[in-house]
Amino acid sequence: NSSEYGLTAGLQSLDEAEHDLWKNSIEAGNLYINRGITGAIVNRQPFGGMKRSAFGGGIKAGGPNYVSCFVEFTEKDVTGGSEYKYNIGDLLADIKEKARLNFAYDSYSKAWLNEFSKARDVNNLYGEENFFRYLPLKSIGLRIQESDSLCDILLILLASNRSGTPVVVSISGSDEKLEAIEKASSMLSGVHIKIQDEEKFVEEMDSYERVRTCTPDLSDAIYRKVAKLGKHIASDKPLIEGRIELLHYLKEQSIAYEYHRYGSIFGEDNK
Repeated sequence: NSSEYGLTAGLQSLDEAEHDLWKNSIEAGNLYINRGITGAIVNRQPFGGMKRSAFGGGIKAGGPNYVSCFVEFTEKDVTGGSEYKYNIGDLLADIKEKARLNFAYDSYSKAWLNEFSKARDVNNLYGEENFFRYLPLKSIGLRIQESDSLCDILLILLASNRSGTPVVVSISGSDEKLEAIEKASSMLSGVHIKIQDEEKFVEEMDSYERVRTCTPDLSDAIYRKVAKLGKHIASDKPLIEGRIELLHYLKEQSIAYEYHRYGSIFGEDNK
């Protein structure tokens, strides 16, 4: 059921244009073309959905990121120059924070280029293709707390920008970080700001595909609402390591395509 739970979906068709339209329109964690929709194999078709069938961030069982669900990541201190590739580095005064942002810029870019931007078939089986890919979220709602550091907030904005996921920043009008965040939003695409109190943010939470915060130290009202909605809240402190941090802004999808079921064991490249 791909409508509410986003778990599996199947298509029987010989039309390659239909294949492309279908796999880029259906919202489900596991897609099957010319194959049954049961019998997923670890690594070959890592299993997990996108919507209410997903648990937490929807990291797929048997996939390359599954171990991240069972560990806690901490960050080592970094050193480096204070000049930043983007002007948002000028919003930070502390040298250590500038170094974090510098490192994150390079790490996020490399992670996106080398891992998250590419669909890949890690098994290369004869007669079957099994692609694993990452898709951007429709939107993330970022709720800012008074105690959040500006550096952590900028890391989240940078990561969402690099992932291609739009982010709505929900912030109180009295927060002293508002001016800096407004400047950052003018430098990064996909960043929108809503000046509102927490009650209004909770009321509108169903409009976001995922919620992001800088800390798990949140009100009961936020936790109750995400539980009611069945949405994931990514509350880990932002990390400068792109291979880990960018997982919060993407969803995983597996696509299995058996091209031997109708008489041919060769893929398109071998015809």
